[in-house]
Formats: sequence, C-alpha cells, structure tokens
Amino acid sequence: KIFTATQHSEWTKKMEPLCPVHQPWQEVTPEDDIRWTPESADSYTGYLGGRNPGPSQKMIAVARQGISLANIFLVIIPMSFFQHVAEMTNKYCYQDWVVEKEHNDCDGNKMNTKYYQDCPDKIDGVPTPGHWHCADNKEKKYKVTAGFVICWFAIIILNGAHFGDKKRDSRKLRRHAPKGINLPYVRNMMTRNAFEFMCWYIHFVNNSKQKASGKPGYDPFFKVRYVLDVFMKGILIAWIAGQFVTIDERMIKCMGRAVSYIQYMPAKPIK
Repeated sequence: KIFTATQHSEWTKKMEPLCPVHQPWQEVTPEDDIRWTPESADSYTGYLGGRNPGPSQKMIAVARQGISLANIFLVIIPMSFFQHVAEMTNKYCYQDWVVEKEHNDCDGNKMNTKYYQDCPDKIDGVPTPGHWHCADNKEKKYKVTAGFVICWFAIIILNGAHFGDKKRDSRKLRRHAPKGINLPYVRNMMTRNAFEFMCWYIHFVNNSKQKASGKPGYDPFFKVRYVLDVFMKGILIAWIAGQFVTIDERMIKCMGRAVSYIQYMPAKPIK
C-alpha cells in the first residue's frame, strides 16, 4: 500500500458533499454561533430552580386510579388525535381528487414509478381529465373511525414488541398468513387487508394547505408536523425532563428522494 488507511479516511471525509442546512435552520459555526436560552418558566438556574425529573402530577394521578394502561396512553396521545387522523384519512381516500403523474429521472426520462397529485374537481366548469380518488381502485371501501386508527396503532406497537427491529419477519408473517399475524388479539382487531390499507393511505393533514418549496411558510415536515406537535405536547404533559437532558443521535438508512434534508455521506457505514 502506498497510502495509509488514515490518509484514505481523511481524503474520503474531504470528498463528502456539503449539503446546506434546510430553512429555517441555521448552521452553527464559530463565526455564526447561536445561543439558546429556555423560558423563565422552564429555567433551572433561577431563584427557585426547577422541578425534579419524573412523571408529572397529572400522570401520577391517572396511574393511581389504576383503571387501565389505556388511560395512561391517552394522557400522552389524546382521543382528539385519533379522531383527527380518521377525518384526514377519509378525506384523502374518498374526498380529495387526484391525477396520476409519472416521475422523471435526473436526465428527464420517464420512470416506472408514479405518484398522485392533488387537483380540483372541475376546471372552468369542466371535470378534470383523469381525476379520481386515491382509494377508488380498492375492492372494499373502509369507514375509517377513531377506533379503526387506534387498532392500527396498536398493531404497530405489538409488532415492535414481538419483532423489534426485524420488520422483514413481521411483513412476511403478515402477508403469508391468510388473515394476517396469527395472534388472537391481533386478528380480532383488524384484518390483514384493512391493516395494509392504513399503511398505504393513512394521512395526518389536509394536503390543500401545504406550501410549495421556496414559498413563505414552507415546512419540509408538513406531512407529519401535526403528529410531532401532538407527541411533544403529550410528553411535556406526562413527564418532567429535569435539568440535565442527554440528546442522542442515530443514523437511519434511507434511499428515498422525496425528503430534501437527507445528506449523503460516503465515509459513513450507512449511506
């Protein structure tokens, strides 16, 4: 070998493409450093300091009632969340009009993959050509309710409990079995086809309110912003973080192109 492994590593790091930080975030550099100070109510350096880390008084009161674990779960994620998801999913599947479009590659050539684009029902009084609802091609029309959404989330949680990070094994068992996963409490909740339907069509927001990239108010997390806000509010209600918080990071392998803030780093083990 002419060059050492250390030299190869240094060269690879220098060759990594630099992706600018997505708006509204700003990159912290020695020249442009940003200091963040918590609000006075959350400060732990004041005269009275902060509260001890642990469950909040509301969570303690619910746990002491001892009704069921569902009550504790609904403290973090309220029933209004599932009602909202059911409403948005029904709207996306059976009310919003879409047209089928084809993807183009970097050279402008048409690809085999297709996607749906929102469109109005009529343009100048004339029906939009080729418009339809996303779920019109399904054999069965499902009535998505709050309970329907709760069952879907419950199966997702049970999959994580039984299979952990082995998602492939979970998918094989669900698709090969006649009625889905052969567990009584799963089969009694939802059929395999209904579960697959939710995996394809679950929606959290109204697509008509999405801002285009580059326009004021554009949010790359628009599709899941409502979910993030509800979860963060629920966690703050249920748990007190305390003065010292450890922030961890994780690398997730992703080959998708729809997310604009993904960085390709060839020097990392996960590309």
